[in-house]
Amino acid sequence: MKKSLEKLFRKGAFLFSAFLFFSCGFNEYKEESVNEEIFYLEESTLFKQDMENLQEYLFSTADENLAGSTGTTFWVVCEKDFNDSLEFKDFTAEVTKISGNSKAGYGLVFCQNENEKNEQSLLCVLINVNGFYSIGKLSENCFEKINEWTYSENLNTGYTSNLISVQKKEDKYQIYFNGNLETSFFDNKKILIPGGRGFVAVVSSKEKFPEQSVKIRYRIKK
Repeated sequence: MKKSLEKLFRKGAFLFSAFLFFSCGFNEYKEESVNEEIFYLEESTLFKQDMENLQEYLFSTADENLAGSTGTTFWVVCEKDFNDSLEFKDFTAEVTKISGNSKAGYGLVFCQNENEKNEQSLLCVLINVNGFYSIGKLSENCFEKINEWTYSENLNTGYTSNLISVQKKEDKYQIYFNGNLETSFFDNKKILIPGGRGFVAVVSSKEKFPEQSVKIRYRIKK
């Protein structure tokens, strides 16, 4: 099974692309947005899959050129449904920030899809090591916040692990942190499901490159 998954991965059967946008008000909490343009960057090498454990990925960079003047956000899809079912599958992953700016977010993307114009749509949930989280949505290349950065008692603070789970009950998505229900929300624009699932990482403009890199470990839980 492991060899077959590795073969699929190497042949590109898993959608493995990256998305970058500058300062859409989502990169770091309490930072103002100065540029709402959206940019794309093929940077899949930043998310490396562990070939010994195919459920684990590591995001790592110390490249000053990737930080930008207001911070940058990357995402990658590592699982894609190959059927026509509209049933949403629960998505759970353990995320651990090892190093990098404490305000910069990281987390999960889900319901990722692309239309005939190559416009991307997805939902995402970010956390940071200070115990804050935020939820956002990309719809046809237009980003909007679902909620602002909010402190959560359910998140472990510091450079340690947190378990993030996304479930769907009727018309609402439910977000769990470490087994505890944090919040739920309704997507009134009905993003297509099931779609792709993967990870997101923010590189802050305040990173201490090149002395300190940004490293984040993601582990999918089945």
